[in-house]
Amino acid sequence: MTPRILTKSLPLLISDFLCFVDVAWSTGSGNSGFGWTFHDPSNLPLWQETASSAFVPSVLAAEALAVKHALSSALIHELTNIQVLSDSQILVRLLNSKESTVELRGILHNISLLRLQIISISFSYFSRSCKSRS
Repeated sequence: MTPRILTKSLPLLISDFLCFVDVAWSTGSGNSGFGWTFHDPSNLPLWQETASSAFVPSVLAAEALAVKHALSSALIHELTNIQVLSDSQILVRLLNSKESTVELRGILHNISLLRLQIISISFSYFSRSCKSRS
């Protein structure tokens, strides 16, 4: 009698920690608040942090600053595999293409230096309508 071999499909292993970033920015004052939440690979919340800054020139600059703060936090917590999710399609495109703008040159340079310390990092667009899950 031939032994039967049972095969099971294994679940896809997702090893990246998720980092959701969001900002609030005031057109009149340039004041901005940043928030980022880290989730484990199964999407369970781990911790969240906030920061603020005055004189931020645009909402795009605020989004970039939020990513910079989030990556600094990830490194402090020794996370090395991260998927950053933002509702700014423009910023995600800039980060993935490693392009820059005059306005963001310094912030994106700082982000690029932080990226060097992370083993695996990706940037994805996350629709504002899906944020209620995070």
